[in-house]
Amino acid sequence: IVGVEEITLPDGAPVISGRISFDGGASWKESWPLAMKAEWAGVVGPALATDARGALNLAALALHPDHSGASLVVYRSEDGGIHWEFPQVVLRGVAPECYYSIASDLSPASPFRGNVYVTADMGNSLCFARSNDGHSWSGVGHSKPGPLLPGQCFNPEVLVDAGGAVHVLWVSGPSGSILTV
Repeated sequence: IVGVEEITLPDGAPVISGRISFDGGASWKESWPLAMKAEWAGVVGPALATDARGALNLAALALHPDHSGASLVVYRSEDGGIHWEFPQVVLRGVAPECYYSIASDLSPASPFRGNVYVTADMGNSLCFARSNDGHSWSGVGHSKPGPLLPGQCFNPEVLVDAGGAVHVLWVSGPSGSILTV
């Protein structure tokens, strides 16, 4: 069992704490705080997905020093959450209140089995990135400037179906219409 949460250090910086149990929750081991760059003001909002190889992928926002923005980062653990690699910056320049999601392709029949996907509403525009190994990332907002779809995008959710097809859902505009791509 893996649990993650946002905690506050004595200096007031928010960080991510992880806890793991290998005996059904009878005992827990804490692996905290997860590493962050010295120039970050903190890391907030953990979201977790397990990939097809059993590795844990944890998305979070790394806050800029002045709290005016953030970067979407992904931590990875290949040993069930005991140790976490230093996070990879996936999307740069997101608002500190940005919504994002993470999912992975677990379908045995999919040619993309093991891929991990993230979406975010950067500046109310839809951004998307993917990794086929959990270490290197590509997509719009990372190595390419600009959003995947400009316009009003709120609360995007990335999902992968049983056949391995990736679906992105989001709310568009004040009417609250749900759109997909």
